[in-house]
Formats: sequence, C-alpha cells, structure tokens
Amino acid sequence: MTETPEPGHPRRLDRAPGERYRGTTPPSGPGAAAGGPGAPAVADAVPHGPAGSVRRGVLAAASVGLVVAIGRAVVGQVDLGLGTLAIAAFAGWIVAIALVWGAAGTPIPRRALVAAVVAALAIAAGLVLESLLARTGGGVLGPIDYINERYGLLAYAEIALAALVAAIRAR
Repeated sequence: MTETPEPGHPRRLDRAPGERYRGTTPPSGPGAAAGGPGAPAVADAVPHGPAGSVRRGVLAAASVGLVVAIGRAVVGQVDLGLGTLAIAAFAGWIVAIALVWGAAGTPIPRRALVAAVVAALAIAAGLVLESLLARTGGGVLGPIDYINERYGLLAYAEIALAALVAAIRAR
C-alpha cells in the first residue's frame, strides 16, 4: 500500500492481487515473503508441473485414441445402431481435449488437423479391431468386408463425425 487511507476511502494497492500468478518474479523485501524476511516466497514454495509440449499433446491424444479404439471395439459387440454416432462424437471431443491439455498452451501447428486425424484413426482402428474380434469368434470376412456388411455407410459417418468434432474442439 502506498499510504494509509482516510476513513471512508478505499485503499489502493501497488499492483493487482492476481499479478502474482502471472509468472513474474515475486517481490522481495520485508513482508513480501510468506514468513517474513529470509523465508521462501509463496510462489517459490508451490511446485509447478512441467510445461506442455507438442510431443506431450500428441502423446496424450494418441493414448486417449488407443482407449477409444478398444472401447469402440467392445461397444461394437452390442448392436447400438445410430448410437455409435454419439460415441464417435464423444471420442472426437475427448481426443481433442487430450491434445489441448497435453500441449498446455504450447502452440501445435495445425492442431485441428492433428486432432481430426487422431480421432478418425481411433474410430477406424476400433472398427478393425471389432472385425478381428468377430473373426476369432468364427467369422470369415476380412476387416473391410465385415465393416461394410455390418455397418455400411454408418461406419464411415462415424469416422467423419469423430474427425469433425475433434477439429472443431481443437481450435
């Protein structure tokens, strides 16, 4: 504070209270540290997590994509019909969230495209994995034949919807 306020007048601070969270150097001097002079500042006492990176963002999105692929194959064992479109939309959304979260503010070149590709590949891998599960149960069709026979255009709509939602969310 710069001076003692008169009664009825609000106090003026030297800086905004939220300014300490902006990553600036904590002020030094008496009273600025958490425990007085010589004690570590509050900003120094709180450990900060590692910063995000492009690699971490893509790895997080790919990890979520792997879980989505396995989940899509398992859910494919139940006939949900058009409900698989909702699953694909959610998959695209969660892949994009993982990409953005993993990057933690680091700009990713063509982020929407990366999210769309990962989401589309996750749904496609889930469909192929489902066809392989059917084959172990006595099926005779190859992956593309199985997908076309079981879902028709719905499978391709799932892939497109997951990619679209991921691209929109990753912007």
